[in-house]
Amino acid sequence: MSLYTFSPKMEIRDLIFNGTGSNKDNWFSKSRLISSPWTDLKTEQTNYFSIAGSAHPHSSRRYYRRFFINRNYGGCPADRGWLVVLDGYSNYCLWERRNSGNPRILFSKLPTNVNFERDRANVGIADVMAIFIKTCDD
Repeated sequence: MSLYTFSPKMEIRDLIFNGTGSNKDNWFSKSRLISSPWTDLKTEQTNYFSIAGSAHPHSSRRYYRRFFINRNYGGCPADRGWLVVLDGYSNYCLWERRNSGNPRILFSKLPTNVNFERDRANVGIADVMAIFIKTCDD
């Protein structure tokens, strides 16, 4: 299984997963990751690596973070990660409010994780995310 993001500047990020024995919810996981553009993703800790991600919809400061690959929280200015799809009106952190429109696909342009708030120049914005499934006749 493959997940690709594309930005207007054609910055492409591709993640390859082992989909054998997976389902619609668990294929997108660190344990199934075969390759990624980020050199530190397999070795760094993650507090989120899932399609469901993290959601906080029940307050005036809300967020909806899906396809979320995050290293750590630590207060908005310390949030570090690799990929997030903001699929609802997210206004909890400044880094979520910088760009308008939904969904918003943010990714690290670095070969490592990125600080979403403090390192704006290295946070890419994709306009397309595609998932490809290859089936085998085994």
